[in-house]
Amino acid sequence: MAPGFGLKATLQRANEAVLIRLLDPAVVALSRSAAGVSPNAKTLVDLVLATRGRHALLIDPQARSEILALLPADKLDELTELLGLPSRHHDSVGSLQISPGTQAEADLLGFFGVPSHPENRGKNSSIINEQRCIPNYALFEHQRDVARRAYKKTQTDARRTILHMPTGAGKTRTAMHLLCDHLRNSEPAVVIWLAYNRELLQQAADEFERAWSVLGNRELSIARFWGSSTVNPLSVTDGLIVAGYNKLYNWWRNDMNLLPILGDSVSYIVVDEAHQATARTYSTIIEQLADKRPDTGLLGLTATPGRTWADREEDRLLANMFRGVKVGLEIPGSPNPVDFLIEKEYLARPHFRTIDIGLTATARNDEDIARQQLIGEEKIREDLSENTSWNLTVLNEIEGLVQHHRRVMLFGTTVSQSRTIAAVLNSRGYTAFHVDANSSTFDRAKIIQRYTSVTDEPMVLCNYGVLTTGFDAPQTSAAVIARPTRSLVLYSQMVGRAIRGPRAGGNETAEIVTVVDTRLPGFGNVSEAFVNWEDVWPTTA
Repeated sequence: MAPGFGLKATLQRANEAVLIRLLDPAVVALSRSAAGVSPNAKTLVDLVLATRGRHALLIDPQARSEILALLPADKLDELTELLGLPSRHHDSVGSLQISPGTQAEADLLGFFGVPSHPENRGKNSSIINEQRCIPNYALFEHQRDVARRAYKKTQTDARRTILHMPTGAGKTRTAMHLLCDHLRNSEPAVVIWLAYNRELLQQAADEFERAWSVLGNRELSIARFWGSSTVNPLSVTDGLIVAGYNKLYNWWRNDMNLLPILGDSVSYIVVDEAHQATARTYSTIIEQLADKRPDTGLLGLTATPGRTWADREEDRLLANMFRGVKVGLEIPGSPNPVDFLIEKEYLARPHFRTIDIGLTATARNDEDIARQQLIGEEKIREDLSENTSWNLTVLNEIEGLVQHHRRVMLFGTTVSQSRTIAAVLNSRGYTAFHVDANSSTFDRAKIIQRYTSVTDEPMVLCNYGVLTTGFDAPQTSAAVIARPTRSLVLYSQMVGRAIRGPRAGGNETAEIVTVVDTRLPGFGNVSEAFVNWEDVWPTTA
């Protein structure tokens, strides 16, 4: 019999469209960005072989079908005969299931000049004694543990709990497992996910689609109820409602019977960024829904289970809403889970540096420092944003960071300062973007998509007040916090945007440049900030 047809020679017969279909889009984007032009056919062939691997390409039925279509007719006949398939049944070659260690695998690979895997050589049996089965929506061990304990709390006892996990530790993914567990165990069931901004809401809706496609057991509804949505929450009889507080509140105000009626159906409530839950509008909605049925579970998600760093009475309001029950990460032998997450590279190791803006020049001790930070925060921001020397300091800090970091975020002093810094950076040849609360949904989504794309091009994302939550850009490894704040919650959220670790798709280290004095309690130490509120939670499970 004539020899087969080499795999590389086969791929060289393909046009660019076929080769691109065989590649991960991120690979094409990265190649295009690195070279400055779209990769040519030769480069695409090399990328396919390097990133997909010869063996994997031929075993994958979809990729194999693309490759078979490139073969000359006589060679396709030859392969069909070699595999023992009926003559001219070419389609069956593409759909043929190829098991490791079988003769079919050896024949297919040999035809294209690809050697069998060493561990498969000499095997005559198609029986696989043991192999690893990798789930598509898995949790790490510490996430599985906290998920089990949190779900138990919302199904028994007080039926309410806060899930306390550091930013970057996978709160949303862990919560999706709990939510899907409930939907599988309760049929039909209505679950509602509450959040206060469109980034969080969109993130939740998108993540649920991914989770349920893997973890679900039936077809159900997902209703997006924020912005200009016209969906009726009462129309959902089995599924998830992702709802914004303001939208839900205004819907209820038109008819005061609506929330209680919805509460009759809702059996599980997830409150994203739960430290916001004690705000009057938010707490009204939560209590109306959570108190209607005795079996309704209430799960709060937060990295910071409090509202402040100094007013414990305010923090206790949140603890009371969740019956004082909090479930947090527990790592045997590690008193603080943040230290464990950094050590195991789930979180980046942050390095803090403070810009002195004169707030502490006359301070004699930590008490004076705290007092000065708490006075006139808004006035300080306004004065700073109009100070050319200050803006130049921020600009210089960013330009220095861009030399060593691919993605840098600026949390601006004010909206106008953020916009100005972005404009000047662009005029100086850098790639910079600005977003704020007035940015259109389209523009904001386009900017975020560009910033989160996988490229080596350094980029700076400037914002004020909109990207502290609901925004995931693991490549970000540096942040300039140019916004003076007395809120440990807000500060922790801003820091959290830059500390995704390698095992979460991020970086080994992160550089945080801030105007907040890092000697204040919890400011400048992510481990200390995480445990700041322990004294107001009587039950930590």
